[in-house]
Amino acid sequence: MDSQSQKERRRDTQNRNRPLNQESMNDDSSLLNKHRFGRSPAKQEPKGRRWDQREDNGLSSQKNGNSGGKKTTTRRGYCCCSVNRCLLSFLVVLMLFYQYYEARGSLGSSTVKKLRFFETSNEAAPSPKRVRPITTTTKLKQIDNYRSGNGLLLNLHPTHHGGTSFCGIIGRTGGPIASKKYPEIAPDFACWYDRQKILDIDYSPHNATQFLFTTPVRHQDMDTYIKGMRSKFHMTSWEYDGVDEMQRNISESNWEHPELVSVVITRDPISRLLAGGQSISKWYPGYNKGNLSHAGWWDYATNPNRQQTDNFFLRILEGTRRKDGPIGKHKQYRRKLSEAKEKYEKEKAKRTRPRRKGRNEGIYEKPSSYMYTDDNLPSLSALRGDFDIDESHYEKAVAIMNRFTVVLDIACLDDGFDALSKLLGLDISVVTEKRELVNEKRKRKGKTAHEKLSSAERIGYDDVYKYLVEKNEFDIKLYEYSKTISLVDCNS
Repeated sequence: MDSQSQKERRRDTQNRNRPLNQESMNDDSSLLNKHRFGRSPAKQEPKGRRWDQREDNGLSSQKNGNSGGKKTTTRRGYCCCSVNRCLLSFLVVLMLFYQYYEARGSLGSSTVKKLRFFETSNEAAPSPKRVRPITTTTKLKQIDNYRSGNGLLLNLHPTHHGGTSFCGIIGRTGGPIASKKYPEIAPDFACWYDRQKILDIDYSPHNATQFLFTTPVRHQDMDTYIKGMRSKFHMTSWEYDGVDEMQRNISESNWEHPELVSVVITRDPISRLLAGGQSISKWYPGYNKGNLSHAGWWDYATNPNRQQTDNFFLRILEGTRRKDGPIGKHKQYRRKLSEAKEKYEKEKAKRTRPRRKGRNEGIYEKPSSYMYTDDNLPSLSALRGDFDIDESHYEKAVAIMNRFTVVLDIACLDDGFDALSKLLGLDISVVTEKRELVNEKRKRKGKTAHEKLSSAERIGYDDVYKYLVEKNEFDIKLYEYSKTISLVDCNS
């Protein structure tokens, strides 16, 4: 019996100590099971054993009858290293999820896609801009009402002040309580007027002419206006291409209404006049490409028909009309608007598909030639007497700007959109996605090609640039003030 037991133990030991050979390496399934379980598929080994590569100093060889102290490879059973690997993998996955949701909460889902974990870089990450807290009781109440779905978001949009981007990013986000069942929208045309005629009320314009006749809404009519617009829209915009077309002053509206969140975006006046537009591109071809002549620049800077170069934003806020404007008196402009509307309605009745008219068509005509020639240019000293904006106009504009709920600086508008979205309870991931789409569209259109050049470099003539800076002194001063109260401090 003892001899038989010794033979069985020797046979088991020989099977356990069998070295790995080439044949076993060629058997993928056998090798997989060996590495997984420490045993071959045909024979299971006792539990509690470990396996590793070790030198048994010839003891196994002597027991098995092999010659000399030949080194062999022995295998043991269960591997405890797999527990450590599982634990490490679990910790890594947990860390990835933590970083993902942390980034999603602050940067948005589209930004998370760009993150690369465990990458090192010599460049320091840009620090976030400082967001100024809103402490005024009236403004906090306005924001709370909007977040609860009872307030209307209104953007005062001077042309080329980022209002189109505001509409595409904030207006098209859907509002604070938007859902598939209760979608919240904005007017279809640049969040400006309702061409689809979703609302049929006096204060919901369906074209530009109706808009100019109904806005700015008077103080006593603001409550009716907000309740009517908020029944369908969470956001709308008032766009003005200068003070000449406005029917009344901005100050006449009730900007302190508890259910109104008002936003205005400010911009450097010289940078703004370089934005031009389609009409400026036709009148002064090459002005934004460095090809406009010296006489052409002087015409753009001094022509009384060009309100873009004469304290554009300050006049919209404060309400002072230009004394040498192309329309003359306010009543004359209203008459021309009425005539343009009547003429348009007659042409519309004659055509099945009428051509869409621009709001300034028939009012401004393309000049046949410039006011000056390159050998007959004006002097700066002779033009200073035409300036009609002073400190009193600036102080009035500051007082009106302080009445707005939120002021954004176009210099860091992306940061402003993010901060405003959090303030108003909007979906930050949707805002980020739409913001990236708008920025890509602007790049495709070439609107970011001049961002690296200064305004003086883009104009190209020192005398013209100096004249524009002096002429727009208080508009520039108003922009500098707006940077001290904007929601995001772009200089932080």
